[in-house]
Amino acid sequence: MKNGDMLWVARCNLDISMILLPETAADLENFITYNAPNLRLNGLEIVIGLPLLRDEQVIFDTLVKHSLINWKIIQVKQSYAEALNQCILLCEKKIVAIVGTPTLFDFGYLYMAFRMLNLYSSAFLVFGVDKTILNGYNFDCPHVLFVKRHDLNQSMVSVGIPFRKLVLTGIVRSLQRLGLKRIYHPHKSSQSGAVSMIDIKKNVWKKILFPGGKEEPLASTSKPPPLLYDWSKASFGETRCRQYLKNFKKSQVMDKYCFDKEYRVIALIQTYNEIKNVPEVLYHLDNFCDGIILLDDDSNDDTYEQAISKKLLLKVQKARHSFDDLTNRNILLDLVSFFSVEWIYTLDADERFDERYNKIYDLLTLPYNMLSFHYVHLWGDKSTYRTDYETSPSKNGIFTRARMFKNIGRSQIYPQDNRRLHFNPVPFIQNHSIVSILILHYGTLTEQHRNKKYEFYVAEDSTVRHHETIYKFLKDSEVRLNDVKNIVLGNKSMSFE
Repeated sequence: MKNGDMLWVARCNLDISMILLPETAADLENFITYNAPNLRLNGLEIVIGLPLLRDEQVIFDTLVKHSLINWKIIQVKQSYAEALNQCILLCEKKIVAIVGTPTLFDFGYLYMAFRMLNLYSSAFLVFGVDKTILNGYNFDCPHVLFVKRHDLNQSMVSVGIPFRKLVLTGIVRSLQRLGLKRIYHPHKSSQSGAVSMIDIKKNVWKKILFPGGKEEPLASTSKPPPLLYDWSKASFGETRCRQYLKNFKKSQVMDKYCFDKEYRVIALIQTYNEIKNVPEVLYHLDNFCDGIILLDDDSNDDTYEQAISKKLLLKVQKARHSFDDLTNRNILLDLVSFFSVEWIYTLDADERFDERYNKIYDLLTLPYNMLSFHYVHLWGDKSTYRTDYETSPSKNGIFTRARMFKNIGRSQIYPQDNRRLHFNPVPFIQNHSIVSILILHYGTLTEQHRNKKYEFYVAEDSTVRHHETIYKFLKDSEVRLNDVKNIVLGNKSMSFE
C-alpha cells in the first residue's frame, strides 16, 4: 500500500476488529513486534485468543508492554473453531478481520477492506489463499477474511471442524449459503481456481470434515470466558498510565481510585503560561464533564501548580522545545486511553461554553461518533463577537469546530499536510454532526490579546501564506461586531457521514 493510502487510513475510524489465535508464543510475539505501529491505527481493536502455553505470562507481558494497542484478550482451552467463535462474540467493531495466517498478513488489506465493505452490502473479502486438496476436492483456504460483524453473526461457524486450516473455508461456505458475495480485489483474478464452497453439496462437506458428527451453529457455542484484558474497560489503566508518565517532567494522579471508575465524558485541556485562565477554566469545566485531564507545556509561571479542580483526574507537565500542538494533543489522547470513558472533548484555556448553549450531557445519546461545536471570537467586549472575515470560513462570524468524539479506543490525530498547527483536534470525522453547543473564544478579546497571539503564531508557524491569510484578521482595526445574545442556534443537529 502506498504511504498516502496508509495516511488516509490513519485519519479514519477503521471500525475493524482483528481476531488472532496464535499457535505458538513466537508467532504472536513476532507479529506484534513487527507490526506494532500498524496495530495502533485508529478504530482497530485486536482480539486475542490466548492458548494455554507454558510461556503464557511472557506473551501477556508483551501485550501489556504494547499498551497503546486496543487489546481484548481471553484465554482459550477449546478447539480452534470454538475459540474463534468465542473471539467473534467479543468483537465490537463494524467489520471483523479473521487472520488465519498472521505471518502473511499485509496491512494494505485494511485499506482495501475498509473501502470495499463500506461501499458494498452483503459481501466479504478474502486475502491470500492456499490451495488444499482433501478427498479429491480443491479448497481455497484463506489467510485473512473480512466481513461485517452482523453478517458473520448470522453465518454458521462450525465448532467441530478438526482441521484448523479449513475453519475459515467453512465460514466462507456459510457466508455464501447466506447469499453474501465475495469481492475480488484488483490484485487477484476474478476466478479463484478452486471449487466455491457453495458448489459443494452439504452431505459431501459433512462427509469430508465431519465423518462422525454435525455442523454446530455459532449460537450453540459457549459464552466467552472472562476477559484478561479489555481496552474498552481500560484494563490495568493505573499500571499502564504510571509507566507512561515516566517520560514526563512532572505528573500527578489526583485520586488513585480514579482508574477504577467509568466516565461518561472527559475533557482534555492543554496549557502554557495560563496562570490567569487556568483556575477559571477548570472551575467552568466542572459543570460540563465527569473528569478533566490537563497537559502543561512546561509553563514558566505557576499554571501547573494552580491547576486544581474537584474534577481533575490527572495533570502532567512535559518538557517544551517549541510549540507543538499536534504532539500535545496526541499525548492527551494517550493519557485519556488509560480511563474507561464513553465521550471525549477538547477545550483550550481561553475558551468557555456559552451559558445558553452548553448542554454537553444531552449529546451523549446521539447516534454519531464525532460532534462539531459552534465557535465565535469575542472582540472588544465579553458580550460581542466579530462577524466579518475575508478568508476564514464562517457564517456571519460563527465557525464550526470539530471538538467531541466517541471513545473508539486509543487513537491519534493525523492532520493533512503534516500540519503542526490549525488542524481538526479530533482523530477522525466519520459519522459526524454539528450540534447546538457554542464556544466563546476569549483569546481575541482585547487588542493586546490579539497582538500577542499574532506574534506567537508568526513566530511558531513557518508557512508564509499563513501569515498573510490565517493571522491577518488579528491585526484588523475596523471590524463588524454583533451581540452574542443575538446568536440563535437550532435544536436540530446537522449530520454527515
